[in-house]
Amino acid sequence: MKRRGLGMGYISKKQEADQSLANLGEKVEEERTENLEKRLEMFKKNLQQFAEQHGKRIKNDPVFRYHFSSMCSKMGVDPLSSGKGFFAKTLGIGDFYYELAMQASEICMLTRSINGGLLPLDDLTDRIKKRRPSQASQITSDDISYSIKKLDRLGSGFEIKSLPSGCRFVQSVPGVLSTDGLLVVGILNQLKEDGSLPAVTEAELGAKLSWSEERTHLAVSTMLKEGLLWIDEYDNRLWSPSVCGL
Repeated sequence: MKRRGLGMGYISKKQEADQSLANLGEKVEEERTENLEKRLEMFKKNLQQFAEQHGKRIKNDPVFRYHFSSMCSKMGVDPLSSGKGFFAKTLGIGDFYYELAMQASEICMLTRSINGGLLPLDDLTDRIKKRRPSQASQITSDDISYSIKKLDRLGSGFEIKSLPSGCRFVQSVPGVLSTDGLLVVGILNQLKEDGSLPAVTEAELGAKLSWSEERTHLAVSTMLKEGLLWIDEYDNRLWSPSVCGL
């Protein structure tokens, strides 16, 4: 017995069912997107009300300001997006972070020939504090970190690098510090934090990192060339100008 093929009526009904399911799926997705947009808009309005109520504290309390900025980022609200926006008008946040970013970039440029483009974030924060008027709002390293991250829009090459110990550095030369270079700086920084002399020979460095002689020499020679390490010709010890705060 021959098996009968599917008729045109069946095919037409199946196409209609498939189209109905597709339309239903689009409608559900549109409603979900619309609800999400309404919720986000409500959150943004609540955030604006919060800013109006706590504006003074946001300006003057660096810890409170950091948490507020984090809330803005999570909600997709960027205080730096426009100098004419609500937060810039109400709080002056846009101008505040823009000013910090410009001061940070200037200091990094001025010290680049000494430290090779790698400056401890705490050191940078202290330098900026000395430049600010005594009546200006207090700032923390988190304020500087936040402002530097916003420089990425300009393709500036500025980047925050974190060591395993938690110590943060500002890199102002794109790609200057490799993963191995970061580990080298970490060893010297750890020596400093332990109260020891933050200097090692190439052999001592290789032993501390369990690296081969070839890998150690490549990392050291590259960092010497970039100005990220200095070598004392008297005892061949390696120093990091950034770790030493130069």
